[in-house]
Amino acid sequence: MGALLLTGCILPNGMVLTALQDAEMRKHQYIDAIRFYLRATDLPIVFAENSGTDISSAFDADEKKRIEFITFLATTMIGT
Repeated sequence: MGALLLTGCILPNGMVLTALQDAEMRKHQYIDAIRFYLRATDLPIVFAENSGTDISSAFDADEKKRIEFITFLATTMIGT
């Protein structure tokens, strides 16, 4: 059986090519998207968020049974 991988960046911190900069709005959009896939599929969901923002508290225990949250802070290496 497969899994659905969803990636996210809630805090874009001024990335110039990112149209939506509002972190609260981005957070709610990711939560809504995850809930959509919880309803639309039976697949386990992996949500990998790369700005260090943990949204797992937005989900109840039953929802969390199908979601794995991976949260980390990505860094950029310039000039390497």
